[in-house]
Amino acid sequence: MKHLMSLIIYAACCLSAAVMADDVDDPRGKMAPWEKGAWETGQYRNVFLEAGYKQEDIDAKLAKAYYDLFEGPNRVYFEVGEDMAYVSDLKNKDARTEGLSYGMMAAVQLDKKEVFDRLWRWTVKYMQHQDGPREGYFAWSVNPETGRKNSQGSASDGELFFVTALLFASNRWGNDTGIDYYAQARRILDAMWSKDGTAGVRNIINTEHKMITFVPEGRGYNWTDPSYHVPAFFEIWAEYAKDGREGFYRECADVARAFLHKACHPVTGLTPDYAEYDGSPLPGRMSEFGFDSWRVPMNIAMDYSWFAKDKDWQRDYGKRLHNFLYSQGVNSFVDQYSLDGSPRERIMLAPGYRSVRHSLGFVSTAAAASIMGTQAKSWKFVDGIWNAKLEPYEDGYFDPYYDGFLYLFSLMHLSGNYRIIKPAEAVLNDAAAELQVKSTETATRTVEDGGTGPYKAIMVSDSTLASHTVFRPEDLSVFGENNKLPIIAWGNGACANSPWEHVNFLSEVASHGFLVIAIGPMPQEGQRGGGRSVSSQLIDAIDWAIAQNSDPTSPYYNKIDTTKISVSGMSCGGLQALEVAPDPRITTAIICNSGILPNPAGGMPGMPVVTKNQLEKLHSPVLYLLGGPSDIAYNNGMDDFQRINHVPVFAANLDVGHGGTYRQPHGGEFAVVATAWYRWLLKGDEQAGKMFTGQPCGLSQRPGWVVEKKNFDRSRFLPD
Repeated sequence: MKHLMSLIIYAACCLSAAVMADDVDDPRGKMAPWEKGAWETGQYRNVFLEAGYKQEDIDAKLAKAYYDLFEGPNRVYFEVGEDMAYVSDLKNKDARTEGLSYGMMAAVQLDKKEVFDRLWRWTVKYMQHQDGPREGYFAWSVNPETGRKNSQGSASDGELFFVTALLFASNRWGNDTGIDYYAQARRILDAMWSKDGTAGVRNIINTEHKMITFVPEGRGYNWTDPSYHVPAFFEIWAEYAKDGREGFYRECADVARAFLHKACHPVTGLTPDYAEYDGSPLPGRMSEFGFDSWRVPMNIAMDYSWFAKDKDWQRDYGKRLHNFLYSQGVNSFVDQYSLDGSPRERIMLAPGYRSVRHSLGFVSTAAAASIMGTQAKSWKFVDGIWNAKLEPYEDGYFDPYYDGFLYLFSLMHLSGNYRIIKPAEAVLNDAAAELQVKSTETATRTVEDGGTGPYKAIMVSDSTLASHTVFRPEDLSVFGENNKLPIIAWGNGACANSPWEHVNFLSEVASHGFLVIAIGPMPQEGQRGGGRSVSSQLIDAIDWAIAQNSDPTSPYYNKIDTTKISVSGMSCGGLQALEVAPDPRITTAIICNSGILPNPAGGMPGMPVVTKNQLEKLHSPVLYLLGGPSDIAYNNGMDDFQRINHVPVFAANLDVGHGGTYRQPHGGEFAVVATAWYRWLLKGDEQAGKMFTGQPCGLSQRPGWVVEKKNFDRSRFLPD
C-alpha cells in the first residue's frame, strides 16, 4: 500500500511539473530578458512599456501609488513638527525600521528629499541607540505616539536598507545640504564592525558565514531570513561605502546568491520565512512560505536588473516561480504555501484575520520577477499587477503599509524607476550610454594592414567634418576614462587639401591610440593632389574633436583626451602647424621637412606668411623632423632650431631628402620617431621618451639619424 501511495504521489508531481512547464499563447510572444545589468549599461527595463501600456498611464499609476502611501487618506506616512516624519505599520500600531527604511528608499529613488530627511531625523531621534552596546543600531519597533522603544533590539534588514538608502542619498544630493548622508551611513557601518559580542550584540553580518543575520544578537545571530538576502545592496556597499571592506561586501553578495540557490525550492522556487545558513528551513512555525518570503522574488529580480551576475540561475528561478504560481491560477494564487506548493497545515495570522488570500504584496513581487522572464506566461503577471489595486479585500482585510510598499516597489521596478543611484558624474555617463550613438561616418578604408600598433587603424570620412580625413583605431570600445585618444591635427605637404601622400604615416600613428585628423577630404585610391588648404583647418579639426568628446550621441563621447593636442605637418603643412601652434590648447608640435622662410613672402602661392618672430610665440615642446642637408627645408628648419631658446626643441635629421619616408610601409622611420614623440608628450610614455632624453638619447643610436636638442632642462614643459 505504501508503495502504491508513493507511485500516486510521484505521478501527481510529474503531472504537475508537466503542466507548469507548458507555456501559454500571448500576442506579445515570449519575454526576452536582457543580458547585462544596469551597472554595466546604465539602462533600466520598462517592462510595462514593453507590455503595451502607455507611458503616460505608467507615470500616472506610479504617481498614484506614491500618493496613496505618502499623501492620501490611507497614507502610512505622518509628519511630526517642522522637520520629522515616520511610517506606521497601521495594523500593528507601531513604527518599524522596515517601514522607515522602505520610506527612505522610496523617497531617494523618486527624488523626494524633504520626505527622506524628515524620515531620517525621526529615525535617529526615536530609533537609533546613541550609546551602550547597541550604539549606532536601531530599535526595530517604536510606539510612534510616545516615542518609546517597544523592543530595544535590531532587525538586520532595517540596517541593510538604511545604509543603502543613505549611500544613495549621498550620491544623489551630496552631503552639504543639511545632512551628511555618507557620514550617517558610515556611522552605522563603523558601529556594525565595532560590535564584539558585548551584551550579546554583534555584527548584523555573521562574519563566519558572510551572511546577514536575522538579528545581530542572541540566538538570532545564528540563523537568517531569506528575504533579507539582497545581493545588490552588498554590491552597492562595495562601491560606495569606502570603508576598506569592498572585497568582503562583494563576497557577501556572492554568498547571498549561493544561499538563495539552496533556499529556493527546486520546483516551486518558494523559500521559508526563516532559514539556517545552509538554506534549509529553520524548524518551527516560520519554516514555510509566508509574509516575509514574499520579498524574495523582488530581491532576486533587483539583483538581476542591476548586476546580472547570476543571470542563468535567476532566469531559471523566475521560470520555476511563475510556472508554479500560474498553475495555481495567475489571478488567484494565495500568499502562503508549504515549500513544495501544497497548502499549509497552519496558516499565519494577519492582525484580526485567519485566512489566505491573493495578496497584493505577493502579487507585486511575483510580477517584479517578470524582469527575468523568458516565457509568455510572465506577461500575465505584468498584466496582473497592472490591474491590481491597493484596496480592501473581499473579507475586509486591508494593509496599506506592507502591501502598499511592495506594490510601489514593484511598479518602480517594472517601469525602470528603481535604480542604482550613482554620483552625478557617473549618472551623466550612464545617461549618455542610453542615447543612441549616431553614425555619421560615410566611408572607411584600412590603409595597408591597419598599422603596427596595438589598435588596428582605419581611415574615415565623417559627414560632420567632410573637409577632413580621420585616422583612428577601428575599435573605439577599448577607449574611455582610463584610456583616451589624444588629438593630432595634420597639415599636408604643399598645403594640399588631401592627405593622399601621408596615409601610411598617419594610419601608423593612429594605430598606437591617437585620433589623427588630417586636412582635406578622404582621398580615393590612387588619388594625387587635391587643391589648396588654409591653416585654420587645423583649428577646425581640433574644435571638431573637442565637440565630439562632449556629444553623448558621438562614438567618441568621453573617449578623447582634450588636454593633449598636437599640431603637426609636412613642408607647407609644417608652416600651417607653426602658424596655429601658439593656440593655448596645444601640447606639442611636430614640424616635418619644414621651417620658416627667411623671406616669408617668397614662398609659393597659398603658403602661410609667417616670420621668424612666430617662433617666440611657441609655448610647448617642438620636434623638427628633417630630411638632412638634401632636404630643401633643411636650412630653414635648422635655423628655427637655433632661434628657439625658451621651450624644449629637438631636431632629428635622416638623410632622405624633402620627401621623407611617409610613403614607405607604415610610414618608415619618420613614423617611428613621430609616434615615439607623441607617445611621450601626449600619453606620458617614459619608455618612448627615452628616444629623446638622456646622453646619448635613444634616437642617436638608430642608424642614419643625426640629432640635436636643447632647452630640455625646462622640465615644466616635459612629462615627469
